[in-house]
Amino acid sequence: MFEHFTRTARDAVVGSQETAARLGHPAIGTVHLLLAVTDRPGRVADALAGNGVTAVSVERELTALLDAVTTAPGTPTEWRGDVAIDDAAALAAIGIDLDRIREAVESRFGEGVLDRPVSGGASGRRGLGRLLGRRGGRRRGRGRPVRELDLLRSTSGEGRRHLPFTPAARKALELALREAIRLGSREITEAHLLLGLLRTGEGTAAAVLGRLAVPTAQLRTVVESGLRRSA
Repeated sequence: MFEHFTRTARDAVVGSQETAARLGHPAIGTVHLLLAVTDRPGRVADALAGNGVTAVSVERELTALLDAVTTAPGTPTEWRGDVAIDDAAALAAIGIDLDRIREAVESRFGEGVLDRPVSGGASGRRGLGRLLGRRGGRRRGRGRPVRELDLLRSTSGEGRRHLPFTPAARKALELALREAIRLGSREITEAHLLLGLLRTGEGTAAAVLGRLAVPTAQLRTVVESGLRRSA
């Protein structure tokens, strides 16, 4: 697929690996692709900067997301009930505070009500508290796919020569190709990379853009308009 990338787009992909290594992350995630795109001067970077998305702001929000995840020795992540802590941070970014919801429910119906088994449910079935977490402790998720943010929190990638792409980053690259095809482009540019990231709608890049309150639909329109003008 990479033979279809323009030089600047290839440079961005290479830059994403360099960024991941610089930050000591063990894999290349969507946020590293986003950082690489913001670091390439041009209309795409200008469109991002116009929405408050710069290398500085992205790294700042990424640090905040990573700091919000508390890991235990030997585990890639801890969970707040069945909601990953990075999901909780993303929900908080749009005004949904899981802790405040829990407090409001318990103040009305009694402490621990959310942790009681559902009436008439299967043996051992947990109450609604599984969605909001437990007080005084967190349990690890089981049987759940590993989140991209969890991968970035695992063993450091410092010193590694080649870093793998996370599933979300691979999906973004594939969607960049699909966006190029949809728009009738012969090559994949950094603009298509950004469109792929926006279309993915998952991973750390999406969480960072959410924290920055970026109007993604409007940004898509601006980027697509730029591609059509340059065609």
